[in-house]
Amino acid sequence: MRTPASLCLHAYSIPALIDLVIQSCGRPELSAMATDLPHRWGDAELNELQCDPLAAAARATADSLSTASAAEGWAFDLVSAHSLELEGEYWIVPGSEQVPRSAPRGGRIVRCPMTGDIVLDASSGGVGQCETISSGWRSNAELLLAEGWALPDLESDWAALDVDLLEAAAGRVLGRPGSPLTLAPPLREGQREVLQGLDRLGYLQPADGLGSSAVLSGGYCEDSLGRRVQALAVGPAELEQFGVSGCVINIGEAVSLSSDHERRVGEVLATACDLLLAEFATSLEQDLWLLQQPAGGGVDPWVAARRQQALHARVSRKRCLDDCRARATDFAQRPTAMATLRRPWKANIRTSG
Repeated sequence: MRTPASLCLHAYSIPALIDLVIQSCGRPELSAMATDLPHRWGDAELNELQCDPLAAAARATADSLSTASAAEGWAFDLVSAHSLELEGEYWIVPGSEQVPRSAPRGGRIVRCPMTGDIVLDASSGGVGQCETISSGWRSNAELLLAEGWALPDLESDWAALDVDLLEAAAGRVLGRPGSPLTLAPPLREGQREVLQGLDRLGYLQPADGLGSSAVLSGGYCEDSLGRRVQALAVGPAELEQFGVSGCVINIGEAVSLSSDHERRVGEVLATACDLLLAEFATSLEQDLWLLQQPAGGGVDPWVAARRQQALHARVSRKRCLDDCRARATDFAQRPTAMATLRRPWKANIRTSG
């Protein structure tokens, strides 16, 4: 790809770039740049995502654009889907519309030092290889909202497990005899004090932060999620031996409390993944079967394309959860307080000498 810089639009901010696009709306090379972002989808298509927070984000964007003119809405979509960062500015490069996107791998858009043209730097690719433009280390939710596409095996994707879900999982694992879904009030209070201590000492990122309660691609936990699960797997024995403060420091510094506690952490994590997977309208196995079927099925091409992207996003998210469930289950069956890569959450093993 090679495009003269004079054909490109660039500005120091997204709003300024949107204004430039509006002013240039008659340019055919811009009009040809297609976009189809989720805030243009209908309710039935958003439901295909099987992710309420993602659908809510799309609807919120649609609401924010409800008073925009057609030209303003088109310019917003174009900048959201196709703008690139280069030399400290945001750029619309018409030639890039013909180049597929990837995340996180791909070439970079750079300015040629010899001609000043905007080019795709793909020096690592082989002859005849299809080149891509990297969209950065972003999740499918971010890519779908911003650029309108998702991958079913995205290595930078993640799935969130909120605290309420984790507490429900802990109730199933540590529940009282005769009431397996609830914890004794003193134990629940002790667990919450451990969580509060971890938060107060800066060991936790906010639960609503990007990926701060995330199961990552491959089935491993983001650090804050791992600490939340460890806090909610604390039992009477750990609270009696270490106290709340001791549990906070050991969990915060990623020091194992005991082999039995490690087993419970694995069981709580696996149960939480089970509970969330059970909430989806379709199973991972059903979605993988759908993934192998021809896209379209006689429906409108736009609808078919949207359903396909929604399918990609939910398959990737369910794979994160399924991989984590498998890792956590395997570890819970063979728990250890020693160092092992089988543990899907972080732990530092201190040795003497």
